[in-house]
Amino acid sequence: MTRGFFPFLRKELVESLRTFRFVILAAVTAAFGILSPLMVKYLPAMMDALLTEEMMGGINLTDMMPPPSALAGWAEFISSVAQTGVIALVVVFAGGISGEIGKNTLIPLLSRGLSRQSVVCAKAISNAVNWTLSYAVSAGLTWCAIVLLFPGEETVNVFVSLICLWLYGLLMSAVALFASALCKNIIGALLVSAGAWAITMFISLFPMFERWNPLTLATCGITMLAGLETLAHYTPALILTVACTFGFVIAAMLVFRRKKV
Repeated sequence: MTRGFFPFLRKELVESLRTFRFVILAAVTAAFGILSPLMVKYLPAMMDALLTEEMMGGINLTDMMPPPSALAGWAEFISSVAQTGVIALVVVFAGGISGEIGKNTLIPLLSRGLSRQSVVCAKAISNAVNWTLSYAVSAGLTWCAIVLLFPGEETVNVFVSLICLWLYGLLMSAVALFASALCKNIIGALLVSAGAWAITMFISLFPMFERWNPLTLATCGITMLAGLETLAHYTPALILTVACTFGFVIAAMLVFRRKKV
């Protein structure tokens, strides 16, 4: 499995910069890192300035909004990344294997002895590195903005909340990799990835499965930030998410092993 693995991994990491995969993902997540605390801090004042009580029929919108706080800033960041950020992640990674097959770039490498398992492993690690670095940058920007905008405020469970969302992102990158190995083009891969997400959404309709649903990790950080739950409550979802992440990578290997290049 390791034949040609490290050269191909190096090629994948370099290519992620050349093709702007990392830049796009980092830009999207970094935007949330900067904008989330700013929106929480200044949106009430902007709403108050733009929309008077007379315009809103005597309703003061600022009284209906929670007061700006560090907690609200982190919650807005987690919510934004869990939605738009993860969508961007899937779009960026969905063409990983199918794109290479479409361009016929794998044939010379495979004919020289590069194993198919090495292709999948290298792409999985490259995706994980890109997601981790992008997410770390955005979380760091959020932390800096919150320290500047809400000095002295302390928020509990920030690190574990960020870890949960990071694990969910790793799972979705593995889903996108499997979908890319399974389908002939990026459209099919996006549909398969959307189907996997829809399944977790359907499961979330049943409260008895909340602690086991990987989708829970995308939003449980908000609950833990508020101090309503601890990480131990979501242990089943953590274990299942890690298992499914490795499971999708292994499934991608099995599918790509039999796929005609």
